[in-house]
Amino acid sequence: MASNKSVVLLILISLLYIPLSFYVYRDTSGHGFLYWDDVTYVSGNAHVQKINAGNLWWMLTKYHANNWHPLSWLSHAIDVTIWGNNPARHHQTNIFIHSLNSILLFFVTLTLIRVANNKNDPVKIITSNNRAILASFMTGLLFLIHPQHVESVAWIAERKDLLCALFFMLSILAYIHFTLTGKSSLKTTSVLLYIFSLMSKSMAVSLPFVLLLLDYFPLKRLGNHDNPENNLIERIKEKSIYFFAAIATALITLITQYTSGAVRTLDELSLPVRLLNAANSLIFYGYRFLVPTDFSAYYPYPDWILHKGLLSLIPVLAIIIIMAILIKACRNGHPIGLISFIYYLVTILPVIGIIQVGTQAAADRYTYIPLMAFYILAGLFIQKLHENFSKNPWLKIPLYLLLAGAFYFLVNKSHEQVLIWKNDKTLWKSVLLKYPDTAPVAHANLGSVYFEEGKFSLAEAEYNRAISINPKDINSLLNLGLTLERLHKKEQAIKLYNKVASENSDSFRVLTETGNAFFRLHKYKMAYSQFIRALELNPGSDETIIQISRIQALSGKYTAAQNLLLSLLKRSPDNINAIILMANIFAKQNIYGMAIQYYKKALLIKPENKHAKQRLNALMKTTR
Repeated sequence: MASNKSVVLLILISLLYIPLSFYVYRDTSGHGFLYWDDVTYVSGNAHVQKINAGNLWWMLTKYHANNWHPLSWLSHAIDVTIWGNNPARHHQTNIFIHSLNSILLFFVTLTLIRVANNKNDPVKIITSNNRAILASFMTGLLFLIHPQHVESVAWIAERKDLLCALFFMLSILAYIHFTLTGKSSLKTTSVLLYIFSLMSKSMAVSLPFVLLLLDYFPLKRLGNHDNPENNLIERIKEKSIYFFAAIATALITLITQYTSGAVRTLDELSLPVRLLNAANSLIFYGYRFLVPTDFSAYYPYPDWILHKGLLSLIPVLAIIIIMAILIKACRNGHPIGLISFIYYLVTILPVIGIIQVGTQAAADRYTYIPLMAFYILAGLFIQKLHENFSKNPWLKIPLYLLLAGAFYFLVNKSHEQVLIWKNDKTLWKSVLLKYPDTAPVAHANLGSVYFEEGKFSLAEAEYNRAISINPKDINSLLNLGLTLERLHKKEQAIKLYNKVASENSDSFRVLTETGNAFFRLHKYKMAYSQFIRALELNPGSDETIIQISRIQALSGKYTAAQNLLLSLLKRSPDNINAIILMANIFAKQNIYGMAIQYYKKALLIKPENKHAKQRLNALMKTTR
């Protein structure tokens, strides 16, 4: 048991990570919110602008942006409450949590090393406390400065990654101490921390399997025939509550993502391609860990994977060879390599792309938790080098110079990568420098940047490039139509909307989007037909009913419009848009008393509604 002085010393050593982390990520203080998720998650999300009972209930019970992660929403809400929508402060929170995660990885590594040594393992990982501290410090330091984690830290929306890892490691630490002391309170703590991890990001579903791996090594709670409880069935039973939480979260996530249409179908991306890409991603992430260069915010599917040629089998063969080598080493009494690789496989499986969400082939943010085992191996390797070289003073200096050069390289690379995340324009331009012909999403997002800047000709060009790569890109097609409207190319826009609608006649979203476009262009008959078809697909769509009613009112069919709105208000009595439209229709017919009644009803629901206020005041003056 470490003395109080040694504990204080360890804490002081680990605290060195905090200023270093802020140094590496110092330039995020000048970064803004990205349109890529940051606006959806934070600055444009009304539910995190204030902490109240209604918003807390929303965080806990609703999914948003294809995800359910209430603790991440709460974290953003706390930031907004303290700092407002100041992106620099939100970035600083991310950096601080990354620092804490580096500290936690330091202590997780140190704990695992000490446990392995205290289990009378014939193959000692490290034979002295100072060496254990050195290996653990190097592990946390590499994790802190590696550029592969810039995406998770410099992107405000990836707060979920950081929080998930924080509670993931805390749960592991509590579990290890439970196994060492037998205190049930520690197991309860571990379970609660695990639930917090799941509520931050569902990727944590792998933790029960990680705990089983730790039971095998270094805890030695599996395969020990002297203790009848040390069998797989008993250990799984012991973790039943972890598995229950994991299964429940996985189901919530799958339902959420399938319901929101985020999951790509097998028609869009076949199962063989997914499996081949999964194998390639496993090698790709490991290679980027060892050779930390050429990172990108978006990695498209390589052609050689999509075409399923012989080249696509090389990653599969590489994985088989790696597993064979590691299994042999394990049989020879060196299990740490195999355990680390299995940990990597288990933790990255939820995001490896078998169930594909989005169009990316891989993403650096997915490695934040899975590569932790590799950092531990790297820390142990550096310590071993130091131990061997310390016997010869002439070798120590080259080793220190080599390590200093490596750390300088990693810090510099991370800093370069941070600059790329300054804004949407720098981000997507950097992607297009690497993948100009295979990343339609980058062209589309850069087009949206130009659109927001009012540079509609540049936006048109980018949307056209995106569509030339992926002609079925609905977002780019619809955004191109809107851009053509802004460029006053009305006939081209109408032609495009007609084409998109005819090719996607069974898509509720396309029908409503093109209906809204035709409405903006005053093509009311065309808009009406789109909304009628959309309502057939989704009879419960309040907004579609409102749009149909609006067109009927514009055509002078007031009774038909009001009948539709009344049927809507029977099931949705607080729909303010329907109430205001009803008031507008009564006012149009000079039925001022009913109009006033509906405007007042609208203001009871939303007192700050400017339109209702203005219209009500105008009518009150008229009827005096």
